[in-house]
Amino acid sequence: MAGRIREEEPADVQSLREAEAKFSQNNISMKKELRMMKRTIVIPAIFALTGASSFAAEKKTLSWEFGDGQTHGWQIVSGEVGFYDGGMASTTWETRDTEQTTFLARSPMFRLNGGGGLEITLKGGMGKPLPATAQQVLAKPRTSKGGPMGVALRRVTDDAYVLFFKKSKTHQQTIKVAKEQLDKLIARSHDEVYTLDLVDGLHGGWGHLPLVRASVAATTVGQLPKPPAGFGAPARHLFLGSKHGKLEFDKKELWATPGSKVSLTLFNSDEMAHNFILCKPDDKVANELGEYVMGNLAETIKRAYVPSDPRVIAHTDLVAPGTSDTIYITVPNTPGDYPYVCTFPGHHLLMRGVLHVTAELPSPKVDVLKPPMPGDVFRITVKDRPIIVRGSLNGSGPASICVGTLSGSQFAFDTARCIVAKTWMSPNGELVNTKPAWDGRGGNFIQIMGQGRFSATQDAQPLDVGSGDVSPDFLGYEIGDDGYPSFHYKLGTSTVLVKVVPAGDGLDANFTLKPTPSGATYTLGETQSIGEATERGTAVKVGTNFIVHFKTK
Repeated sequence: MAGRIREEEPADVQSLREAEAKFSQNNISMKKELRMMKRTIVIPAIFALTGASSFAAEKKTLSWEFGDGQTHGWQIVSGEVGFYDGGMASTTWETRDTEQTTFLARSPMFRLNGGGGLEITLKGGMGKPLPATAQQVLAKPRTSKGGPMGVALRRVTDDAYVLFFKKSKTHQQTIKVAKEQLDKLIARSHDEVYTLDLVDGLHGGWGHLPLVRASVAATTVGQLPKPPAGFGAPARHLFLGSKHGKLEFDKKELWATPGSKVSLTLFNSDEMAHNFILCKPDDKVANELGEYVMGNLAETIKRAYVPSDPRVIAHTDLVAPGTSDTIYITVPNTPGDYPYVCTFPGHHLLMRGVLHVTAELPSPKVDVLKPPMPGDVFRITVKDRPIIVRGSLNGSGPASICVGTLSGSQFAFDTARCIVAKTWMSPNGELVNTKPAWDGRGGNFIQIMGQGRFSATQDAQPLDVGSGDVSPDFLGYEIGDDGYPSFHYKLGTSTVLVKVVPAGDGLDANFTLKPTPSGATYTLGETQSIGEATERGTAVKVGTNFIVHFKTK
């Protein structure tokens, strides 16, 4: 089957295994021999290299700050770039929430180096999680009301988002990924190449996502060399590395479609020089080319140890330690398994792999790593029943009761003012972050987890029962069979019962007022309505039972 490793063993597999076993048994002597070869043969060849580019191997950190209004090498793949709120985002401050072209900004390419983690600071709103690939982002050229927003770590080879970050709250949020998480990616392929992608596919309220700063423990790759004249744009970028001290490529399999144009970059992280030779399908070609080089060193050194053989399709130069070389290949039209091998003297025994040429490429193995929760977050999330959390909430007071509903419409009741003080929307069911209340000596505000819709700014009671300027007296609450609380308080000579439940595009606060004074009114706040009355500041006459609707979506 095309695109799979052959199940039928090559005729010389037994001899190859014997050679590899011999290599393993005589590892010390082989290393001495290779070191001698390196001294006598490789060093002159290194000075002859012209196509290789060097890359830094130190454990450095790449950092970008966008407060100065510059892109700092980031490519705008789609949409228009703007700078506001201390970060890089789409369009302008005035048009930030309007319908627009889907925005995708991409960092320069880099290789993770294992020297640390990843940190990203974002502002703006929240959107849906990103799709699996950048191609799927660009497949929807215009923003939508339910579009994705976030930052992703993109694997360049197959365009897959292997790690993505969704904003979980409005305003500023810093997301951190520990070194141990990135090390998992390095273990899979230590010479893989990545970018960071900033995606904004949302319009509407809080439909903007400024990227303030980003940093990652990585080594820059820079720009790949331009293809030869007339080659065109590669359909796929392939990256191959050498495992330090192990005489192995870091990938035993690569994929491409018949007749396509690809780039291939060989990174050499080893202490010895290596090359890459792509060959026509032949079970014996790796051994035969390697043995030819061993028997013809004086001849092949002039060609970077590449034999003059019609079975050679393409090859790199001899890549010195700590450098890379990029070549451009027109893939053969015939599907099949095309072997590749390093023919530096002796390396062919182990340094080999297969390029699968097949019409159907394997689906991107996203296998998304879930970033750990930021250190400043301890989420309380609604699952199958309403949740009640008491605490000090900014804008609601020190004696707040936060209620998470099954619809994602959340609210806070301030027991000091006896009012619905805040409402917010959390599509993922997250209610509040309680960690600040427990940090240090405690006493800090808990934080809402979601997009805020209403916040009471006035100290005055919106409910007027004609008793003058009197303070409400909170009497407590009880929980009904449905899990939602009913709040009781005294206001003047009247007793008030209010129960808030999900309804339509938000919440309904059901009021019961006894006794009911004539002329009782309720003054509307933002996003509130009573029947047909919707204008903020309107004092609506109410009776014994009335409903105040809070719009959250």
